[in-house]
Amino acid sequence: MLAGRHHQPGRLVADAPVAELAARAAGETVLRAEFEGAVATAPLAALSGVRGVETAGPGVVLIRTAPGTDVRAAVSRLAVEQGWLLLGLRQEQQSLEAVFGELTK
Repeated sequence: MLAGRHHQPGRLVADAPVAELAARAAGETVLRAEFEGAVATAPLAALSGVRGVETAGPGVVLIRTAPGTDVRAAVSRLAVEQGWLLLGLRQEQQSLEAVFGELTK
């Protein structure tokens, strides 16, 4: 089993299997929503269970929720209500680099 051992100068911040480090650092789920064109983020941020929303490119929004919270249906309904064309929804996987970044910030 691979282990992750990460440290900051003079300070060990994690010493555990990589899967455990990822689970600890994954304090939220990230849903990537792709729309045809830009959309307002305020209505997305107002959805129940959403912790935060950020624009990641033209028509691309990252929606942060608590682990295990599924807001896909709510995002789909909101897109219809707002007249947005939803092109795709997918849950982002946290990379080992992202886990390292979370542990060392």
